[in-house]
Amino acid sequence: MKKLSTYLFLILFSFSAPSFADDIRDFEIEGMSIGDSALKYFTKAELNSSKSYYWPNKKFVSSGGWLKNSDSYESWQIFYKDKDEKYIIHYLSGLTSIEDLETCNKKKNVVINDIKSSINETKFIDLGKTKHPGDKTGKSLAYKVLFKFGDNSTIMVTCVDYSDEYLKKNPSISDNFNVSFSSVEFSNFLDNEAYE
Repeated sequence: MKKLSTYLFLILFSFSAPSFADDIRDFEIEGMSIGDSALKYFTKAELNSSKSYYWPNKKFVSSGGWLKNSDSYESWQIFYKDKDEKYIIHYLSGLTSIEDLETCNKKKNVVINDIKSSINETKFIDLGKTKHPGDKTGKSLAYKVLFKFGDNSTIMVTCVDYSDEYLKKNPSISDNFNVSFSSVEFSNFLDNEAYE
């Protein structure tokens, strides 16, 4: 397993010499991995209390919350199939607030280099500066990179810089640094089914 620690450095839990990760399930955030049951970490009541839908197609549902005693992240978010009684994680992210974009970009570059040195065959895509989809004014920005495995599962590393106006209207959010993992099925859902 790979673990993202304080600055999200990837550390191999192996007794042998470091090897390369070939599967998205080889990575974890706060002990959680794609393919795990969320019930290993949270109760059904905790998951259901924060349950929300993001797209017209309600195949996948999200739960999230604040983390206690974490040096890496302030909050977590997962997606799992709405009708799945095992709550298998198909998307996983860890998020922490940032004070400025420069600090976030330094963190992002460290994580990018660690991931590059830990995985064999992935496609690296620098998506650069993009408009954040949550802000319809187009003033909030996200700086993203994507690692795409051959099976279409992904790791995304992002710095989000919201506009002052957007932050005033949404006081519960903040500029943030986040890392997310998506399973093959969830990636395909986003590409082909989410808006049906």
